Amino acid sequence: KEELPYISTVRQIINERPVQTPLTPNFFETLLQNDCLPSDKKCSDCLRDKKGSNCNKCQSVCPCYCKTLCHVSVEKKFISKHITVSPPVYSKDPSRLVPRIVHQTWFEDVTPDKY
Repeated sequence: KEELPYISTVRQIINERPVQTPLTPNFFETLLQNDCLPSDKKCSDCLRDKKGSNCNKCQSVCPCYCKTLCHVSVEKKFISKHITVSPPVYSKDPSRLVPRIVHQTWFEDVTPDKY
């Protein structure tokens, strides 16, 4: 009980899906249904260009993908959970902004000067 003010809390609220709510496809599924995934090598290479890519540049090799990407909107999805994370009320070490990872082992004192 004395540790409670130093522990983060996670709260989860689960929303039940109404019976009439249809399943909505995500954008990947929409591309797949319309046979518009950028699976062609030329299209894939164009989209992965390290100098930058966009639909103006790749329109000739990815016409379906670019048309779908810019003009098809994804239906709003049902939100099944709300998760709220509250930080601890108090901190044992106020100078530490990021908590230590539990599985890490330190063989020396960790100070702000060293790290």
